[in-house]
Amino acid sequence: MRKITLFASIILFNCALCTLSGNAQPIYMSNKIKYTGIEELKTYNLYNKKDNPACNLRINFFYPEIENNKDLQERLQSLFISSFFGNEYAGFSPQKAVKSYSKTYVENYKNAFEQSGYQEEIKQVKENGEDFYTFEKKMQNTILFNQGNLVSQVINIYENTGGAHGASSTKGMVIDINTGKKLEYEDVFQVEMEEAISELLLFELMSARNYPNREALAEDGFDFEVIRPTGNFVADDKGVTFIYNPYELGAYILGIVEIAVPYSDLFLYVKPESTLYRWARNHIPIDEDDYY
Repeated sequence: MRKITLFASIILFNCALCTLSGNAQPIYMSNKIKYTGIEELKTYNLYNKKDNPACNLRINFFYPEIENNKDLQERLQSLFISSFFGNEYAGFSPQKAVKSYSKTYVENYKNAFEQSGYQEEIKQVKENGEDFYTFEKKMQNTILFNQGNLVSQVINIYENTGGAHGASSTKGMVIDINTGKKLEYEDVFQVEMEEAISELLLFELMSARNYPNREALAEDGFDFEVIRPTGNFVADDKGVTFIYNPYELGAYILGIVEIAVPYSDLFLYVKPESTLYRWARNHIPIDEDDYY
């Protein structure tokens, strides 16, 4: 396990990619939260034989550190850990969570095959040059936004358990650092406006992909009737991006779909008392006559 430091592109406080470095100094972004990363690479070959199929795990996990506020640091770290590894790891330190998850991943792989007498099958797979018993998992979180009282991150996971192709998923989170809690959909958006937000999402998707009509959307594999707001979203200095994992909006070939909506189009549907609304009103110029 290697400790690393997060470099973030803080131009407009929008970080699209994070850089891992073993030599860099910590970066304190606008709300004085430092992000430190842990990199874990784990490979285990069945029966400890080098030429046997193997499981391969790669973890890049960034967690927050806050000077002079131990209580908030503990709450945020617990949220980051449980969201990344699962609720059963919430009480662990970041280092222990990474090590425990890695150990459990390997043990589950070993128990699935070594305890079940798969020697002959594994031998056949090796002779045929197949990857049936080769597993792979990659996990990484990226800090997208870190300003004021808000932190936004995405968790990207890719996993292949020996099938024809692996599966990718993305989970977005917006966190209110006043409370140390994730903002749920109903914390931010007016739930009675769901139909209007759905139409807005459909419009933004069609505009971004240059679809002339709904029929063109359907031809590409989208089911426009299921395009509705989701609790899987992130926020940055420009707006809110709703994230849909494979199959959620239609055919698998669509992959992970992101629909970005600028704040200027969202103000009507965001709760005025929400932390996100207050931040946006203080930073995004709007024409009051358009909303009141």
